[in-house]
Amino acid sequence: MPTHLPSDVPSDVPSDVPSKVPSKVNEHSASSSAAVNQAPGFWAEPWFWLSLAAGLLVWVSLWWLGVPMTTSLNLSLLTFVLSVLVYPVLEEIVFRGWLQEWLLTFPVMQASKLGFTVANGVTSGIFAAFHLFSQSPLWAVSILFPSLVFGWLRDRYDSLLPGVLVHMFYNAGLLLLFG
Repeated sequence: MPTHLPSDVPSDVPSDVPSKVPSKVNEHSASSSAAVNQAPGFWAEPWFWLSLAAGLLVWVSLWWLGVPMTTSLNLSLLTFVLSVLVYPVLEEIVFRGWLQEWLLTFPVMQASKLGFTVANGVTSGIFAAFHLFSQSPLWAVSILFPSLVFGWLRDRYDSLLPGVLVHMFYNAGLLLLFG
């Protein structure tokens, strides 16, 4: 549960009732830790399910751009576990839990358009750039949109858990469809 309520939540709302209003980034508390918050009830919100469905858009876009689909599913268990379970957790901790959280301590990074903070944009750009070390430029650029979604989930729910779950889903689809 978020450790603070947005200022636009009436003061007569008990502090133990989670707010449906996204927490305001400019009221970000240094004591708040996105990594440990549980984001209760995020699975009941349509935005979470729409962010999962956006994975389909990413996969179709890659196919449309000509990224070859896999013709045989020749995955080792280790590759699957690393790509779908381990890497998403580690990447979300480093990029959204540490970098994005740190960037949000700067007022200029707290500005947002359509719910996407500057910190999310910077983090997503760096996240995509890091994928250039192991993937083609087209593939790395295609990671920018999902990264913005992961960062948006982190900002909306003040938790890494929704982004980790969506990241796992995206990676599973990418691995199964494109190898």
